[in-house]
Amino acid sequence: RGYEAACLPLSNELYGAVAESPKTAADLIPTLFRRKLDNHQLFFAIAEAVAHVNHGWRIGRLTRNVGDDGRIRFGLAA
Repeated sequence: RGYEAACLPLSNELYGAVAESPKTAADLIPTLFRRKLDNHQLFFAIAEAVAHVNHGWRIGRLTRNVGDDGRIRFGLAA
């Protein structure tokens, strides 16, 4: 319960971003991390973004589709 409460504002921003159009985890890094990231930080940021979108997908808040380009994009579930 503590994790969910702590992540709620961030999750709402993520859900708002994918409501506009489906996005990859990499597309969402600027939504989740507003400051400029160096390469070391970017490595951890992509893992964090993947964790957030996978969680949203597993709880039914996000859809997950593989595009013709092979990229996995997440959208807002109906």
